[in-house]
Amino acid sequence: METLVIEKTDKIGGTTAYSGGGVWVPCNHLQAQQGISDSPQDAATYINAIVKEGAPASTPARRAAYLEFSPKMAQFLHEQGFEWNLDLPYPDYHALEPGASLTSRSISPAPFDLKTLSGNWQSQLRRPTDWRPVVTSVEARSPLRLGASIGDFIKTAQLAVLRPLWAMMRGKKLAATGLALVARLLHTNLCLGTKFWTDAGLNQLLTSPAGDVVGALVERDGKVLKVQAKRGVILAAGGFARNPEMREQYLQKPTQTEWSLTAPEDRGDAIRAAMDVGADIALMKHAWWMPCLIDNGKPMLDVYARSFPHSIIVDQSGRRYFNESECYCDAGSNMLARNGETPSIHSWLILDSRHRRKYMLGQLLPGLTPRSSITSGFLYKGSTLGGLANPIGVDEHQLQETVNRFNKFALDGVDQDFRRGLNPYNKTFSDPSHRPNPNLGTIERGPFYAVKIYPGDIGTKGGLVTDERARVLNR
Repeated sequence: METLVIEKTDKIGGTTAYSGGGVWVPCNHLQAQQGISDSPQDAATYINAIVKEGAPASTPARRAAYLEFSPKMAQFLHEQGFEWNLDLPYPDYHALEPGASLTSRSISPAPFDLKTLSGNWQSQLRRPTDWRPVVTSVEARSPLRLGASIGDFIKTAQLAVLRPLWAMMRGKKLAATGLALVARLLHTNLCLGTKFWTDAGLNQLLTSPAGDVVGALVERDGKVLKVQAKRGVILAAGGFARNPEMREQYLQKPTQTEWSLTAPEDRGDAIRAAMDVGADIALMKHAWWMPCLIDNGKPMLDVYARSFPHSIIVDQSGRRYFNESECYCDAGSNMLARNGETPSIHSWLILDSRHRRKYMLGQLLPGLTPRSSITSGFLYKGSTLGGLANPIGVDEHQLQETVNRFNKFALDGVDQDFRRGLNPYNKTFSDPSHRPNPNLGTIERGPFYAVKIYPGDIGTKGGLVTDERARVLNR
């Protein structure tokens, strides 16, 4: 049997190459190796608590199939030489739900030497658009809070300076997170004989008289080629986050491609091709929402800055409206829901001088706030909260009232409004050196700063409905 992968661009990796590279795999072999208890029953309890019975595109059989085969997938790749890490600690996103793991069910690739790839394959990998140190998602926590403690500073120096230096001395070129995931999968497939065509776009799916998909028309080098499939066609081409027409048709409003952190080519080609031959679709109004900051037209994901102490998010009336440390998808959903009541797109990330001294903000290093970041309109600055409120168009008295209330919570260590920092998942994105609550810190030391924050995304969720054997179902 021959396997052919077609990629419509000249780069392999798609949005995955920009990602943290994490894969949610309950009962994986790494948990067992580290003595972490997990069970299919607990994982099923968690899924059932999150995805309610009768939810679109979900059945008990499909959930059971995922729980059965995802650990087998991870083990199979391991046996082919794919090196995984257990992301520890990384609690489940909804860590207070029954069946949730408070340790980790997330695995990601170990850093990978790109020079392992033969020929020109290294140059054909899609690269992240921003500079990143060679760190795993878990290791990234220290660089993002570089100024918070001596321990974080030392750890950052080891990761960002000593690791690449040691790799260079050994003639290695290391990659981590999503780029490592793509590179390792590419390397594994090449070793197994998989063929790849780049600059080869899906034009149309071919069907038999009975309606089965038996191949595809592929556009390559200016020609349309007919590719017959003996064992099936797998569609693994993401969503439609960069397709403005599909966003307007399906997603919650307002919606902008400029807020998306996905690859530019994520335009729904596979979904539309399958719909053309009668495929059923579901969940098309949903996305993997990701609050983002925009600097000079470039969106930057915000997982940590909004979650660290000395910060809050307010709507355009100056009021808080959700737990800023909750998982990115829920945070984006809350921004969209709030906008139906009070203008909240954009919202404002409000922080004080201690946040700027200790933590990363977008691409700004701790303690470094160049004037250009303010003159460009990315960052707003005020010596007082009142002085900040006016230029951002927020009522001064309401903002002060919101901050005063929040500061009381920060001193007590308990967010009485939204329970921020009381969820194990929240603490994953916190400053453990801060007390009493690692996610809460008063906002009282000027100068004060504000940044526009939008409901960006890292991809759309909707797509083709399948059965428990991954077969696409007809409408």
